[in-house]
Amino acid sequence: MAHLNRLPRWQRGELDAVVKVLEDYSPGTGFLEYPWTPQWIPIHGCKTSKMGGYKLASRWDSAPGGALWVGIGISTAGKTMHVPPVVQVSFAQVPTNRDLAAALRQAIQDAS
Repeated sequence: MAHLNRLPRWQRGELDAVVKVLEDYSPGTGFLEYPWTPQWIPIHGCKTSKMGGYKLASRWDSAPGGALWVGIGISTAGKTMHVPPVVQVSFAQVPTNRDLAAALRQAIQDAS
Protein backbone atom coordinates (compact mmCIF):
# COMPACT_ATOMS: atom_id res chain seq x y z
CA MET A 1 0.00 0.00 0.00
CA ALA A 2 1.35 3.44 -0.88
CA HIS A 3 0.57 6.82 0.56
CA LEU A 4 1.66 9.86 -1.39
CA ASN A 5 0.78 13.14 -3.00
CA ARG A 6 1.06 14.09 -6.66
CA LEU A 7 4.71 14.57 -7.58
CA PRO A 8 6.09 17.27 -9.86
CA ARG A 9 7.98 15.86 -12.84
CA TRP A 10 11.37 17.11 -11.59
CA GLN A 11 10.88 15.34 -8.26
CA ARG A 12 9.89 12.08 -9.89
CA GLY A 13 13.29 12.00 -11.63
CA GLU A 14 15.08 12.61 -8.33
CA LEU A 15 13.10 9.89 -6.56
CA ASP A 16 13.73 7.44 -9.42
CA ALA A 17 17.45 8.09 -8.89
CA VAL A 18 17.08 7.32 -5.17
CA VAL A 19 15.40 3.99 -5.98
CA LYS A 20 18.21 3.23 -8.45
CA VAL A 21 20.76 3.67 -5.62
CA LEU A 22 18.70 1.24 -3.54
CA GLU A 23 18.49 -1.26 -6.42
CA ASP A 24 22.27 -1.11 -6.85
CA TYR A 25 22.82 -1.75 -3.13
CA SER A 26 22.76 -5.40 -2.19
CA PRO A 27 24.04 -6.43 1.24
CA GLY A 28 24.69 -10.12 1.78
CA THR A 29 21.36 -10.71 3.53
CA GLY A 30 19.23 -8.91 0.95
CA PHE A 31 17.67 -6.80 3.73
CA LEU A 32 18.43 -3.33 4.97
CA GLU A 33 18.83 -2.82 8.70
CA TYR A 34 15.57 -1.07 9.53
CA PRO A 35 15.19 0.80 12.81
CA TRP A 36 11.56 -0.17 13.52
CA THR A 37 10.08 2.38 15.94
CA PRO A 38 6.77 4.28 16.01
CA GLN A 39 8.58 7.39 14.71
CA TRP A 40 10.27 7.84 11.34
CA ILE A 41 13.97 6.94 11.78
CA PRO A 42 16.49 7.19 8.91
CA ILE A 43 17.95 3.97 7.52
CA HIS A 44 21.74 4.20 7.41
CA GLY A 45 24.28 2.15 5.52
CA CYS A 46 22.59 1.91 2.12
CA LYS A 47 24.66 4.53 0.30
CA THR A 48 22.37 7.33 1.42
CA SER A 49 25.17 9.80 0.68
CA LYS A 50 24.47 9.09 -3.02
CA MET A 51 20.74 9.84 -2.74
CA GLY A 52 20.99 13.53 -3.59
CA GLY A 53 19.42 15.14 -0.55
CA TYR A 54 16.92 12.37 0.17
CA LYS A 55 16.84 9.77 2.95
CA LEU A 56 15.18 6.41 3.40
CA ALA A 57 13.40 6.02 6.72
CA SER A 58 11.21 3.43 8.38
CA ARG A 59 8.63 3.12 11.13
CA TRP A 60 6.12 0.57 12.36
CA ASP A 61 2.48 1.35 12.93
CA SER A 62 1.57 0.79 16.57
CA ALA A 63 -2.11 0.26 15.68
CA PRO A 64 -3.43 -3.31 15.51
CA GLY A 65 -2.00 -5.04 12.47
CA GLY A 66 1.29 -3.17 12.85
CA ALA A 67 2.13 -2.29 9.23
CA LEU A 68 5.78 -1.62 8.50
CA TRP A 69 6.34 1.63 6.57
CA VAL A 70 9.34 2.70 4.52
CA GLY A 71 9.53 6.11 2.91
CA ILE A 72 11.74 8.49 0.99
CA GLY A 73 11.96 11.97 2.47
CA ILE A 74 14.00 15.11 2.14
CA SER A 75 17.19 14.92 4.18
CA THR A 76 17.89 17.48 6.89
CA ALA A 77 20.96 18.41 8.89
CA GLY A 78 21.88 15.81 11.46
CA LYS A 79 21.07 12.85 9.19
CA THR A 80 17.35 13.04 9.80
CA MET A 81 14.40 13.36 7.42
CA HIS A 82 11.56 15.85 7.04
CA VAL A 83 8.31 14.17 8.06
CA PRO A 84 6.12 13.06 6.38
CA PRO A 85 8.09 11.37 3.61
CA VAL A 86 7.54 12.44 0.02
CA VAL A 87 6.52 8.87 -0.81
CA GLN A 88 5.93 5.91 1.50
CA VAL A 89 4.88 2.28 1.19
CA SER A 90 3.72 -0.26 3.74
CA PHE A 91 4.41 -3.96 4.19
CA ALA A 92 3.03 -6.72 6.40
CA GLN A 93 6.55 -8.11 6.93
CA VAL A 94 10.11 -6.85 6.51
CA PRO A 95 10.68 -6.35 2.77
CA THR A 96 13.71 -7.47 0.83
CA ASN A 97 15.62 -4.74 -1.01
CA ARG A 98 14.12 -5.94 -4.28
CA ASP A 99 10.55 -5.80 -2.92
CA LEU A 100 11.14 -2.38 -1.39
CA ALA A 101 12.60 -0.95 -4.60
CA ALA A 102 9.72 -2.32 -6.68
CA ALA A 103 7.08 -0.94 -4.29
CA LEU A 104 8.73 2.49 -4.15
CA ARG A 105 9.11 2.61 -7.93
CA GLN A 106 5.40 1.73 -8.34
CA ALA A 107 4.38 4.37 -5.78
CA ILE A 108 6.44 7.02 -7.59
CA GLN A 109 4.86 6.04 -10.90
CA ASP A 110 1.35 6.12 -9.38
CA ALA A 111 1.96 9.63 -8.03
CA SER A 112 3.16 11.02 -11.35
